[in-house]
Amino acid sequence: MRGRKSLAGWGLAVGLLIGGVSVRGQEGGTAPPAPSAPQAEPKKDLPAGKEIVERHLKAVGGREAIMKHTSRVLKATMSSPMMPGEMQLEMIGAKPNKLVQKVSTPQGDMTAGFDGKVAWANNAMMGPMLLEGDQAEGLKQQADFYDDAKDLSRFKSVETVDLVDFEGRKCYKVRLIEGENDETIEYYDAETGMQAGQVAKQTGMAGEMEVTMVLQEYKEFGGVKSPTKLIVRAMGMEQVLTVNSIEYDKVEPSVFDLPEEIKALLKEKEATDKPVSGETKPAEPKPQP
Repeated sequence: MRGRKSLAGWGLAVGLLIGGVSVRGQEGGTAPPAPSAPQAEPKKDLPAGKEIVERHLKAVGGREAIMKHTSRVLKATMSSPMMPGEMQLEMIGAKPNKLVQKVSTPQGDMTAGFDGKVAWANNAMMGPMLLEGDQAEGLKQQADFYDDAKDLSRFKSVETVDLVDFEGRKCYKVRLIEGENDETIEYYDAETGMQAGQVAKQTGMAGEMEVTMVLQEYKEFGGVKSPTKLIVRAMGMEQVLTVNSIEYDKVEPSVFDLPEEIKALLKEKEATDKPVSGETKPAEPKPQP
């Protein structure tokens, strides 16, 4: 079960909390997905999965309210036993798929971004880097500005599994499948209709792990209700992210310009025609006399 986006689009933030999903360099291939468990038939007396998702959209303000915005700045505070001190998060996004994320810690800043073409990251431990493969694709998915509008046409299936207890609330458990192995389990509060959380597999420094995200304390920003408290659980640890503010439609396009150090890496890559992973290009065969 490999979740679509990095758990509700929190990408770098969740990655840092569970051990470097989005900011570490590529140090080997991705482990093959585990065999899928047998899928239970959805119960016929429960609402359809798509109906549940649409109810959530209506509860948070409607798809049109989400789609009318063109940019967003989110600021939050994070705490994690893995990193001493409080961390500050800033996520800047714009349509259709531009993103810059910055996490400030006592040990230094960690940033990542996607300008619509190039995925990159920079941190004190590993320095600036161009991302490729799964990491680049993951950041591209996170940059989808309108992901919260939940375009259900891109999913192979959206099915209701059961009515279960989730974080002390009765919730509908919904399975969403996109692509071959891209599966996410989402939980929707049966009373309020709002999404209460989700569970997916993510790849971090400790390998592939199951990550649970709990979404709480919805508040309205710009006509859209968003969770302001997120609890992330992985590897037996619990971390908390508190949203302080969300501001819409005031982002300058230049915010997404590539940093100079990333431009330099891109120029070097183009000049040498060398893959980002460091593999050397095979020598061209010399013409025979």
